[in-house]
Amino acid sequence: MGFIDFYVASLIAGSILGMPRALLLKAGARIAVPLLGTIAVVFITLGLIGAALGYGLRESVLFVAAPIMGGGVGAGVVPMSQIYESQMGGEASSYVATLIPAVIIANVLTIFCAGIFNGITYKGQQFFVGFNGNGQIVRVAGKAEDFSGKPKPTGGIFNVLIIGLLPESFEDAVSTWFGFVSGTLTPALLVGISITFFEFDELGALLSDWRYPVLVLLAVVVAVVVSGALGWLVKMYYVETSIAVGMGMTDMGGTGDVAVVSAANRLELMPFLQVSSRIGGALVLLLVSLLIPVLN
Repeated sequence: MGFIDFYVASLIAGSILGMPRALLLKAGARIAVPLLGTIAVVFITLGLIGAALGYGLRESVLFVAAPIMGGGVGAGVVPMSQIYESQMGGEASSYVATLIPAVIIANVLTIFCAGIFNGITYKGQQFFVGFNGNGQIVRVAGKAEDFSGKPKPTGGIFNVLIIGLLPESFEDAVSTWFGFVSGTLTPALLVGISITFFEFDELGALLSDWRYPVLVLLAVVVAVVVSGALGWLVKMYYVETSIAVGMGMTDMGGTGDVAVVSAANRLELMPFLQVSSRIGGALVLLLVSLLIPVLN
């Protein structure tokens, strides 16, 4: 009961406490650029192409782009359906049924993209400068030791504070727990997710219109490509930013984040995907509440 929350908490705590403070501060300050830029470009692109295909600008933005970028089901689709009910009329439950298929399809496509990125970078391949950080998200200047992870603990007790809040022994313990959870529980969790959360029977009606899956695919591709490009411009690695921001925004929240970081073989990026899902999703909810009066 609540195993996914336990797993995600283990990954977030271990990733943050095992991450150099300097790297965490630099990444946190820069991630806003690809996050905000990706939301804007996806909404504009899908609206224009949806209108050009005859699917409708309003439908493309509110019923394809918004749920995909909204942070999943519980934190995205559910409050979004309530916003639609209050501003457009109708029942929230009917909006949920309409919004969820886009999230499910996008989540599958996002996991597939994560697997592709893992496949083309597993040997450390660099297609251009700043392409692959091998799990590190920020291209930084300074001493290498300031931005590299600490070695695994050997059992000694240390009293030196690393980030000014917690003793190093505690950080090492949580980081070691992160390694245990990610190494032993991930396969079982992914099987459970695939069985429990993917409801493919809901997709048939919408897939009958070829424009719908095309727009969903376009949203994922644009998010992945644009986020990586914007991250690269602010000295972040292209692949890691695409995963942390582009895929973090287009998967289905916590469960999708787990599947993405596992498929990409970059579990250390979990905190950044959570930022994208939660903060990015909240921004999307604010954006749609402002757009509805304009698009109606």
